[in-house]
Amino acid sequence: TTEVIEGSFELTYQTDAYVTYTQMQSLHWENSQDRYEEILVSVGDTVKKGDVIATFEGSSSMEADVLERSLAVEEAQTALNKTIKNYENSIANKKKSLETLTGYDYQIADLELQKLESEYAQRLAESEYQIAKLQESLSEQVEKKNNRQLLAPFDGRIEMVSREFVKGNKVNTGSPIVIISDLDSQAMAFRNSN
Repeated sequence: TTEVIEGSFELTYQTDAYVTYTQMQSLHWENSQDRYEEILVSVGDTVKKGDVIATFEGSSSMEADVLERSLAVEEAQTALNKTIKNYENSIANKKKSLETLTGYDYQIADLELQKLESEYAQRLAESEYQIAKLQESLSEQVEKKNNRQLLAPFDGRIEMVSREFVKGNKVNTGSPIVIISDLDSQAMAFRNSN
């Protein structure tokens, strides 16, 4: 605030100012079996939330897990198809045998048919549930395998990039890949004011 009492004068105020960030975050990669692939940012770059910062190569054990779960789904589906065929044949044979029976023999055979149909419905439901769970597990593993990207958690500025990030090397989970400053937590800092 300037207050003029008498006459006119000019006041000059000079200072150096710079932007500082009050919030930073270290970004790590959690799977030590993965390998570094590509770093897509440099110190000083600004990124938007969701931008890809780095990519990683999945481990061979992850490939094996996907293959193993895929085979488990196929085996369960094959077993279900076999169960369906066996039960449908048994039910068809039991229905055919009912045509020649009468009296108590018919009633007993009819109860056996109902029991067989009930068992079939139960086995079918159990098998379909098991296949659904196996497919869910397979989908999760495929997503993990394909999701090999480190993303920016917010709009920010890259403050540090790991020197350990060398393509093909195993990931060091204890070291940050990058340190990012939150652009929404900027403040002005002043120095050398006159």
